[in-house]
Amino acid sequence: MSPSSRRRLLFGAAALAAVVTLALAAGLPGRGSYRYLNVFQEVWGLTRANYVEPVNEAELLEGAYRGMLASVDAVSSYLEPGEEKLLAEAEPAGVLGIELLPAGGIPVVVRIEPGSTAEKQGIGIGDQVWKVGGKSTRLVAWPVLRRMVRGTPGATVDLEVLDAKKFDMNTRTLTFEAGGGKGFTLSRLDGPVIALHLADPATVSADALRSELAAARVADPAAPLLVDLRGAAGLAPRDLVRLSGVVLPGGDLLRLASRGGADEVVRAPDLPRAELPAKLFVLVDGTTAGTGEAVAALLKERANGILIGRPTYGLAGLPELIPLSGGAHVLLSTRQMRTPSGTTWSEKGLEPDKILTPGQQVAKAADPLLETALRWIREGAPMAAARPAA
Repeated sequence: MSPSSRRRLLFGAAALAAVVTLALAAGLPGRGSYRYLNVFQEVWGLTRANYVEPVNEAELLEGAYRGMLASVDAVSSYLEPGEEKLLAEAEPAGVLGIELLPAGGIPVVVRIEPGSTAEKQGIGIGDQVWKVGGKSTRLVAWPVLRRMVRGTPGATVDLEVLDAKKFDMNTRTLTFEAGGGKGFTLSRLDGPVIALHLADPATVSADALRSELAAARVADPAAPLLVDLRGAAGLAPRDLVRLSGVVLPGGDLLRLASRGGADEVVRAPDLPRAELPAKLFVLVDGTTAGTGEAVAALLKERANGILIGRPTYGLAGLPELIPLSGGAHVLLSTRQMRTPSGTTWSEKGLEPDKILTPGQQVAKAADPLLETALRWIREGAPMAAARPAA
């Protein structure tokens, strides 16, 4: 068994112990902490005494801390001394052209920018990234992970990638490139349908979006608008302000609710939203996360948008860096994004009004879910079978 495999087993055992402990803690109110802490102690003792090789106790405990917090959400984590510096530094300008989301403790590629270094190196949607620059990404919180794939333009970094199609682990060398895309693409498709892919709300050029959307509407006044939010992920609620007056209205956009504290309100200038088509559809799936989910929820509530596709990722928590004794830190979600009406998408995500399941007729399409959505819209968007029978 390789050293890396042994480490993964140790971290997995520790994470399991932490999860069991938390589950028992939640299920045994009033029975005292000793009952479920004993489970952790028992797993700890069994691992130390019976694992096939000597156990590094520090690594085992660190795995338990990380596993405990990773079980809460994708942005909560234990940071050993020094790791917090990555979050304190100014974000580098260089990007790799990929968006990652943690899935089962390992980050998965959910978006690739066209023409980026990631695309040129053959990285695909669904690939797993196990290491960045030689550092393991296992149980790494999303905010830290996003910083790991930023760097100085022109510099290179090695990514250890598990190919989702070939199931082959290999190393790709990528070059950091200067960012600066407009954050969206807009096209007129047969049908006709106006397709707007809001890939990155954080970088959307509001003026460019307003101009292109208006031109598309002049060309096809009655065409439905499909807003594609797949791969749209973020943790900065104020990024939504740039969309007000374009696809979102002005005024109150989100409430950031804390446990027992006063809510913070994210407000945009009180501008009227640009006129949108009467038929508005919002395409989402499990790669729509955080502020991407916020945009989807607001389009549904404030613009009568119909959510279609698959359930979203389920990330509404906003993390806070909290110091611990000894120099370590905890990154913990202490606030939650909610719409003004109280809608949140924590854990379970947003459930589409229309669940779409690509069939064999679109299996060979470049984007089966998009093709399924377009076919459904062109058929008149029948809502009778919005959700599969229980």
